Amino acid sequence: MKKNVASQSIGAEMITAADGTAFTGTVTVLITIDNGTQSASGGTAPAHEGNGYHSYTPTQAETNGDHIAFTFTGTGAVPATVQVFTSFPQTVDNNVLAAGATGFAAIDTVVDAILVDTGTTIPASITALNDVAATDIVSAGAITTSSGAVSTVTTCTTTTTNTDMRGTDSAATAANLATVDTNVDSILVDTAEIGTAGAGLTNINLPNQTMDITGNLSGSVGSVTGGATSAAQTTAQNDLDIITGASGVNLLTATQASIDAIEADTNELQTDWANGGRLDLLLDAIPTTAMRGTDSAALASVCTETRLAELDAANLPADLDAVLVDTGTTIPALIGTPAADVSADIAAVKVDTAATLVDTVILTSVFKVGAAVAGTLSTTQMSTNLTEATDDHYNGRLITWTSGVLLEQQTDITDYTGATKVLTFTTTTDAPSSTDTFVIT
Repeated sequence: MKKNVASQSIGAEMITAADGTAFTGTVTVLITIDNGTQSASGGTAPAHEGNGYHSYTPTQAETNGDHIAFTFTGTGAVPATVQVFTSFPQTVDNNVLAAGATGFAAIDTVVDAILVDTGTTIPASITALNDVAATDIVSAGAITTSSGAVSTVTTCTTTTTNTDMRGTDSAATAANLATVDTNVDSILVDTAEIGTAGAGLTNINLPNQTMDITGNLSGSVGSVTGGATSAAQTTAQNDLDIITGASGVNLLTATQASIDAIEADTNELQTDWANGGRLDLLLDAIPTTAMRGTDSAALASVCTETRLAELDAANLPADLDAVLVDTGTTIPALIGTPAADVSADIAAVKVDTAATLVDTVILTSVFKVGAAVAGTLSTTQMSTNLTEATDDHYNGRLITWTSGVLLEQQTDITDYTGATKVLTFTTTTDAPSSTDTFVIT
């Protein structure tokens, strides 16, 4: 379908929903353009063309979209939607373009002009290229180049003298070579003189003079002969004799002997300080506990005159006698008759226990204690650890939870299955969990 073009046709096959036969009733069309809102059509009502096929001619505006859906509907019919993607131009439209100002006619005119040129102008130009003279390239008739190079010149008939030329017979080249030769000869003369003079450098007599050496001296002096010993040298030698202990003694040897003596003393000290050495044993023998004696403050605070008197031989027996009197009079009176009292208490406990057992039997007939187990756990049913095997045994009784999320909630039991031990009850707020306890009353 062309985009935004009137007088086009679209159709759909309609089927009766009840029996699948061809639908021949009244049909309407709904339009949906480019994923927009579906709306009623504005063209002529669809016409039945036969065998359930209905055709519709949309308005130009109803074709103005890239994607258009035409939905055919009818009472009692199955709806049918036909979707189209518009395009423009199409094949027939190209004829109009070809006949226009930029169509085939205009192209033909340009081609004709090209053919005229290729038949006249171009051949004449090609013929002229067969014989190119220097004057055809530059007006002066000479070929020049400011850069690059001529790869090969086969034959040069005549050349005019060029002072810039460099070659074996060039005057400029010969002059330069002569200059270089002169300079080389001078260098050779100088090197010969240096060689002659250098032979005597192995034995140089220096005059007496004072020299300031600002750099670093390297290498070694083989020997120095001649010259008198200066006063400074004498003083230095005397000082060296004092250090070494004797004139002429090697300083390194004397120093090494002193170091050896020091090292020996150091080793003795290390031995004394080592674990178990003499100094270590002396330190270990020093007591670390606090001193206790007759003049100790701690001892004086504990051993008072009053406390010592209590330990006197005369007082200690008297205190023990008083203790014995108390154990024979005061304590027995406080204890009473243990055996008789305990027997009476035991008899009372037995009576209470018997009454408790009676009450327990009564309670077990009124209250049934149980717990939820894994299985069916919902707001209306619960798997239990009850042992009763009779169906409906607890029907009509009340169940009260004593732990879990249903703590203190109570509801009525509507059913009991003896085989599965599942209780059914009126709906609770939450489902019980396994191990939640309950009482049936």
